[in-house]
Amino acid sequence: MLSIERRQGLKDIFGIITFIVAVIVGAWLINSLVFRSFSVIGPSMETTMFTGDRLIINRIPMTWNALQGKPYMPARGHVIVFKNPMFDQMRSDEFVVKRVIGLPGERVVVTGGRVTVYNTEHPGGFNPYDGVSI
Repeated sequence: MLSIERRQGLKDIFGIITFIVAVIVGAWLINSLVFRSFSVIGPSMETTMFTGDRLIINRIPMTWNALQGKPYMPARGHVIVFKNPMFDQMRSDEFVVKRVIGLPGERVVVTGGRVTVYNTEHPGGFNPYDGVSI
């Protein structure tokens, strides 16, 4: 039979192990479903973000849509982070930070540094940056 002190010691050890496991599982769930942190690397988003900036990405809308069985569609102008389709561990970054300019069914044309988006509502095209401070 275990003494009371020894039983209490085992109970304390079990409590600590349970706490550590709960923290690890909680951190994984938060990182997977709620928020995720990224670092900005490279000049492609400059004037808005610079190399070394940290981003905390809100994953709740994406998680909510996934729970409902719907695809997530960001809005024009949102800054998004996505897995780099050209990812190669030796030569490129795993994740890319970009601003949404074109939506499905739209045509985006860049001429002389000017962006024009064509869609059914604007068959003559429009500049998505008009009226937006970047």
